[in-house]
Amino acid sequence: MPATISSTLTGMTLIALGEGVILGMAYWIAGVPSPVAFGVITGFMALVPGGAPLSFTLISIYLVASGSTVAGIGLFLWGAIELFVVDKTIRPMLVGGPVKLPFLPTFFGLIGGVKTMGILGLLSAPC
Repeated sequence: MPATISSTLTGMTLIALGEGVILGMAYWIAGVPSPVAFGVITGFMALVPGGAPLSFTLISIYLVASGSTVAGIGLFLWGAIELFVVDKTIRPMLVGGPVKLPFLPTFFGLIGGVKTMGILGLLSAPC
C-alpha cells in the first residue's frame, strides 16, 4: 500500500510539473502576458482534477476576447491534445508502473476513483 500511494503522488507531481512546463511554453508561443506565472499556476492546477483544462481554457478565452483569435484557438487545441495524451497514456504508466499494475486496471481505477470519491479517489483508487 505505501508503494502505491508513493507512486501515485510521484506520478501526479511529475505530470503536474510537465503540464506546467509544456503549457507555459505554449503560453509564451501564443503571446500570453506572464507565461511563466501562468505556467506555474497551470502546474499547480494540474494537481486538481479538471484544473489544467480550466486554466488553459480560461487563458484561451482571454486571448480570443483580446483579439488574438488564432492564438486562442491554437492554445486551446494544443492544451486539449496535450491533456488527452498525458491523461490517457503517461499518467497510468507513471502511477501504475512502479507497483507493476497493468495499464487498463490502473487507468479505470484512476477514472473511477475520481468519479466516486473526488480528489481523495486519486490517492486510494489504484490501491
